[in-house]
Parts: sequence; structure tokens; C-alpha cells
Amino acid sequence: MTASSPPRPRVLLFAGLDVVLGGMVGAFPFLVPGDSRAIDLTLAALGVLMVLAGPALVFGGRPGRLYAIGACLAYWLAGAVLVVLLATSAAWLWGIYEAMGEALAMAAVAIAVLVMVVFWLVPGHQLAFLRRWSA
Repeated sequence: MTASSPPRPRVLLFAGLDVVLGGMVGAFPFLVPGDSRAIDLTLAALGVLMVLAGPALVFGGRPGRLYAIGACLAYWLAGAVLVVLLATSAAWLWGIYEAMGEALAMAAVAIAVLVMVVFWLVPGHQLAFLRRWSA
């Protein structure tokens, strides 16, 4: 993309997704605060990181593209950590609380699937696009 040409439609799509996804993830700790301050702060920081990736992708040229790639990789890493924590929690609940734990473990698995969509699927599609797009 040169300085005079308008951004491509897919760039605008991913920039909009970055802002929406970052806003959702960044607002989550404030809407539903958890017991772990570290997880809340990490989610808020990831939200800010992704919200900034949207305008950087549209206006930043090559540095903005690299910033967006870094934000997507940070989301992948955070998603992996969250899925491991949720799987550990599900296994513990299932083992300790028997029938009630089994139901709670299934809820934890459902949340893990949502985490995979938010933290892996959307950034993964963006990474695939950014790999092919030359700024």
C-alpha cells in the first residue's frame, strides 16, 4: 500500500476485527472481574494491544503490519496459556467433585472452546493474510 492508495478491503476488515476483538477482551476484566489480578491485567493489556493493532494495520505500513503480527502472536500465546489453565481446572473439578464436578468440567471445556475461537481462530486468519500481504 502506498501513501496515496486507499487501504485494501481485507486490511480494513482485519483492522475492524482487531478493534472489536480488542475491545471485547479488554473490557472483560472490568465487566466480570476475577480472583486473579494477573489474569485480569493480562487480558486488559491484550485488549489494548489488539485495539492499537487496528489503526496500526491501516496507517502504519510495514511497521504497522509487524505490530499486528506481534499482537496476533501474543494472542496465540495467551490463548495457549488459558486453554492449559482451563483444562487443568476441568480435570481437577472432575476428579474432586464427582457428578457436580463433571458438569463444571464440561462448562470449563465449553469456555476453552470459546477461548480457542477468540484467541486462535481470528488472529490465525489475520496472520495467514498478513503473511501474504506485502506492505
